[in-house]
Amino acid sequence: MNILEKELTQENILEYGMAVGQFSEFLKNNLSTHPNLLIPSRGALPFYKAAKVGTQLCSMYGVSKNSFPKHNTIIVPFTADYVKSEFGDEISSCIRDYWVSVYQGLVDGKENISTQFYRFILKNIVGLDSKIHQANLFKKPIESDYLPKLEIGSGTLFIDTVISGRASSEILNSMKRRDVDIKPFLIVDEGGKKLKPEYGVRELVEELGGEIITVPRIFTEDRSPAFTGATSLVFPDLMIEASKLSQFKDLGVKFPGAGVWFNPPIKNFKHDYLEDVMSEFSKYPLMHVSSSVESLLNYSFLSIMGLDTKNSLQTAMNFRDEIINRDNTYEFDNIDMTLKEYSLSLKLLRLKPSNVGVSSSHVLRGYFLDSQITQFVRDFQTFIK
Repeated sequence: MNILEKELTQENILEYGMAVGQFSEFLKNNLSTHPNLLIPSRGALPFYKAAKVGTQLCSMYGVSKNSFPKHNTIIVPFTADYVKSEFGDEISSCIRDYWVSVYQGLVDGKENISTQFYRFILKNIVGLDSKIHQANLFKKPIESDYLPKLEIGSGTLFIDTVISGRASSEILNSMKRRDVDIKPFLIVDEGGKKLKPEYGVRELVEELGGEIITVPRIFTEDRSPAFTGATSLVFPDLMIEASKLSQFKDLGVKFPGAGVWFNPPIKNFKHDYLEDVMSEFSKYPLMHVSSSVESLLNYSFLSIMGLDTKNSLQTAMNFRDEIINRDNTYEFDNIDMTLKEYSLSLKLLRLKPSNVGVSSSHVLRGYFLDSQITQFVRDFQTFIK
């Protein structure tokens, strides 16, 4: 019996479905006053997708007439992947504070150095097109995919998955310092056994008027992009070079982050944009697994909501069996497999790294030549003058 088979039990799947339901209620109860939704982690993304699609299905099948109020969802890559610096263990809080300052600039409607740096990465490394394209699943990404229009000056809901509590604590404390109106919904792994009191997460959530729940196992946490449906890519060398810019320190940012998410996975690009790369993607079965995971979560939620409970649960378990069978063959948690498949995504970047690595939590790391880094930061300085 492999790890996934142990974790994807019927009990855990139903508990996951209950958590999706609780998050769905949280959204419906709070989006009218906090119309912006911030997703900072790959682990939280499946909960949001399942809540959104599951609620739509419940409405379609007549189980519930409720639907989400109008809202604006933004995914920001708060990944604080390891990079050597003089800040030591404090580096993760510094990087997460940078991403908070990015979001602060977006939700306040006031461009700052952090927001500008993120936009510059999206344009010059990812190669985003600012033009509006007809909606199409297979499309080249545009700026609004990454930087959707937010309700300026309004409150923000925040969903995150939690193990020890360190990441959420660092983000929420930074939000408080920067006066961002935030209301969190935290999903704690393993029933809260690994939640460390010194991070004060429960107290923070209570102070901010949010909610905190526990589940036996967040089986989508720190797994392959095949499982979460999102590819996380960071640029460690670029962070180090950019940290020398005095403008970040003027904003109170000690160390900037540099990274992007791809969601949906990068395979969903316009075919005529990269036919040669698409042909390579088709050889790799992991790229198609996240849809099965999403379906499992959707039907688990529907089962909790009472939609033909027996059949919905059985459908969820069928998807579970499909995922496990694929895992036995392709090893989702094998980081070498993640590197092999998802480093293909870097072929789509405008500025291509010279080398690629992967962390134990399946975060891709792109490394540029020194000359590329120097030129990029020099161009950015010219851009902000």
